[in-house]
Amino acid sequence: MSVPAQLPLLQAVSARIALDFTLADIRKLQSESDALAFSVRVAGYQAKDIPLAFGIDAGQWSNILTGTKHFPQNRRNEFMDFVGNEALLMYGVESRGYDWSTLRQHQSDLERENERLRQENAQLRHDREVEKTYVAHLMGKAER
Repeated sequence: MSVPAQLPLLQAVSARIALDFTLADIRKLQSESDALAFSVRVAGYQAKDIPLAFGIDAGQWSNILTGTKHFPQNRRNEFMDFVGNEALLMYGVESRGYDWSTLRQHQSDLERENERLRQENAQLRHDREVEKTYVAHLMGKAER
């Protein structure tokens, strides 16, 4: 996670604040500007902290928050790392009509293999239980 050098202590502030928001809160946001302001607020920062941290002119930041300018697209990930939440991304996904709750991060080859082995293990355990039940049933009939 990259933290702008101008405000190294603000990272510690956001790490101590519980990110108490839900998907319903995100769905209430009306614009990307609202999502930016929301991201900052739930992280425990003040809006005035962002221009300093990102080297953005305070007037430009004000215009970004009012929706007359846009946050630099190439710094969105850096912004989300800085505020410690994905509210901006969540808003973008939801505003395009996609369901955030069904999205997932890409899995590595190792994670995919691990999942495949977990499923295979579960199937083998199930099959073994079926076999044990069947054998117990057969043994019960043989004793009669």
